[in-house]
Amino acid sequence: MNGLHKARDAVAAWLYFIVVALVVAAVWLPGYPAWITGIIAWAACLLLLPRLPGHQLKMVLALAGLGGLGIVWSMSRGSSGLIEMALTQNVPLAGMLMASVVMGIADGPTEVHKGTLAREVLKDHRPADGPWPSEHLPDRRAAARAEFAELLEHAAAEH
Repeated sequence: MNGLHKARDAVAAWLYFIVVALVVAAVWLPGYPAWITGIIAWAACLLLLPRLPGHQLKMVLALAGLGGLGIVWSMSRGSSGLIEMALTQNVPLAGMLMASVVMGIADGPTEVHKGTLAREVLKDHRPADGPWPSEHLPDRRAAARAEFAELLEHAAAEH
């Protein structure tokens, strides 16, 4: 993950934290305009959109487009307050979307992460000479016998 992705994820995490704090603070602030929390929540969701797999991203964009068309259609017919309602009533949905991305991170490594980690760990390793791994016991036993041959002969001579 490059620096831009890390920065985007960090900003989204902070925005989500602010949303949670504002939802809690709204209990004690009776006149607080909830649409501000909605804007912050949806901004965090927009930052996390690139993390979605392609098929889910298409579905999210299609549903958002349909919702936008519905709001435009209603406003063209004289309805008011739909934007504010869309921002405030969907904060729990935005929270679920953000949490699903965060849980994907907290869930542990995916296959891509495992492959990246394996390449990183193994990049300095070279294969062993011969058909067997370097830790193959018969080979290690023979190497130990060759290294300590004098000691083995001396010990055998004493007995």
